[in-house]
Amino acid sequence: MLRADACRLGPASAPFDIAFLDPPYGSGLLAPALASLAAGGWLAPGAQIVAEVAVRDRLDAPAGFRLEDERAYGAARLLFLRSESAVV
Repeated sequence: MLRADACRLGPASAPFDIAFLDPPYGSGLLAPALASLAAGGWLAPGAQIVAEVAVRDRLDAPAGFRLEDERAYGAARLLFLRSESAVV
């Protein structure tokens, strides 16, 4: 397990199969975090990403990520994404 700012990570020593992201609501940091994880080699091909965002936050996922499901719970929305490749 690694707890860190996903936008400020260096290169990974090994890729992960699952990532949980919880950017501040309304910050617009989900897309940059996804891009940073992909560029740093943090995600294995086919990795599952679960992200919590505000219900009203837009998802502008970078290329290489596919939205598989989403669920709203009050003010929160959980996004279930899949990494389509190791590096975007």
